[in-house]
Order: sequence, then structure tokens, then C-alpha cells
Amino acid sequence: MDRTNATRQATSSLNAFDRLDSDTAGKILGCLVSNEAPETMKSLNALRRTSKRLRNIVENDESTGALYRSLSRLSKAIDIIYRTAIPESGFDYPDDNPGHRAYAHVRIEAVEATLHLQPAFRKRELVAHVMNMEHGLEQAWAIGRLAGNLKIFDQIESNAILQKSFEYFSDELEDMSDVLMVAGGIALVEADVRMTPLQRRMVQTILESNGQHHVLDAAINICQKRAERRSELRTKWEDKISASRTGCSVSNLDPIITGIEKSIQELVTGYQGSDYGRMSKAAEIQMHLADLVKRTIDTHQSRGFEREHRERSDFGR
Repeated sequence: MDRTNATRQATSSLNAFDRLDSDTAGKILGCLVSNEAPETMKSLNALRRTSKRLRNIVENDESTGALYRSLSRLSKAIDIIYRTAIPESGFDYPDDNPGHRAYAHVRIEAVEATLHLQPAFRKRELVAHVMNMEHGLEQAWAIGRLAGNLKIFDQIESNAILQKSFEYFSDELEDMSDVLMVAGGIALVEADVRMTPLQRRMVQTILESNGQHHVLDAAINICQKRAERRSELRTKWEDKISASRTGCSVSNLDPIITGIEKSIQELVTGYQGSDYGRMSKAAEIQMHLADLVKRTIDTHQSRGFEREHRERSDFGR
């Protein structure tokens, strides 16, 4: 009986929402928009599926409709690159030309800019793929890419990544020890901001026991160069956005999103070169996609604040 009453109440609420005028419904839609793109899309899609009229409002509302359409296009672009870069079966490679192969860490780098926008099951599967790799250099480099994104994983996944990082940092496999330790060091440097004081002391303990301070120095140097490269790419992208004069409307971002979609077709899905080249292009595009998602929501919310301010000003006259 309780379930029946709950169903009736939910149906009644939806019917009431369905009867709202477009302006009021649009204002309610605005309340569903948050700083988190996945949550915003989840809320809008849930409402969109309830009735034909609400679907029409979500897709065509003057304000939220533009946001929904832009986020839908960006989400699709992100998904295309992810499915191109990360094999569903894991990181097992055929006996192809190693010179053209994109190893696991390169593939993860191709999607890491938008990993925070991926559903939990994908992040969980990605960590499992890396943990299932054979112990060795390929896995060590892959752990380093995951370690730089610890904050987006849950506690169990983060602990597993850190544990592997420590294993490689203290590894002493014959003829490979320094290389593996540098890879492990990179993982720990990338993860440093998310580490506890105890974990940082563990790094010092390892260094004191093996005396390989040059390994950590090499890891820090590599991480710094990576950060500089990312900064250069961000600056280049910011200059491009500024030159495009996108203005304060979400719809003004449409030409840039169209350009990104074209780049994906030419440089990712339709790319005729090596997998490594494809993933390198994808990594830069993903950085642009992450920025466009944030920029789309920020622009929408900024216009909403301006509209609300005008309404309050008009009311006070």
C-alpha cells in the first residue's frame, strides 16, 4: 500500500510539473544545473525521460536547452575518445610493431583530462585493467598515469594505486631496477598531494634504506617537464578561445565544439598513422573537451546570475 501511494504521489508530482508554463519550467530546470557536468546531465536526462513535453522543454528551453545540447555533444565526444583509447578487454597487445604501439600509459594519458567526468564503473574497470597487467615497466608507467588522478578514484582504488607505486619505487629487478624505480617515483610524485604524512615518511624511509636519491630526482624532473608541457598546451588553447571571442552565450561555443568534433574524426577515429600518434592527438583534444565542459557550465550559470539580478532590479523599481 505504501508503494502504491508513493507511486501515485510521484505521478501526481510529474503531472503537476508537466502542467507548468514554459518560463516556470525553465527556471526549475536551471536549478538542476550544478558545477558537476555528470550530475547535471543525469538530472536533465531523468527529467527528459518523464514525458514528451518535458523532453521538449529540456531540449529547447531558451537557456537550459543550449546547455543540454552542448553537454550532450561534448559527452559524446569524450565517450568516443575513451572507447577508442581504452580497450574493454584490458591492456593486452597483439604482436604488432612496437614502434607504432600505444602502450597503456599513453592510452591513459589520452583520456585522463576527462577521467573525472567518467562514470564510476569505467574508473573502476580502468584501475582493474592496470592491476591485471604483468609486473614490469609497462604496468609501472601506467600506474604513474593513474597516480596523478588519485582524487577521482574511490578509497579502495586509490590505495591499490599507491601500494603499487611503493612496490615499484622500492623494486630491485635485475637490469631494470633504476628504470622501474623511476617509474614508481613518478607515480609517487604525481600522487604526493593526495598522500598522508605517513605515506610521505615511507618514501623517505625507502630512500634512506637504498640511498637512491637520484631516482627520485629523475622522477621529479620528468614530472616537472610534463607539467610544463601541459601548461604550454593550456596557454595555447586559452589563446585560441580568446581569439574566437565566444562571448557570454553557451551557443557561441558551438563553432568550437564543431571544430573539436571534426578534429576527433580526422585525428582519432579516422587517423591513418600509428596508434601512438592517434593517442597523442587524443590527449590534447581531451584537454580541450574538459575545458569546454567547464566553460559551458560556467557560461550558463553566469548568464543565469545576470538574469536573476535583472529580474530583482526590475522588481525593485
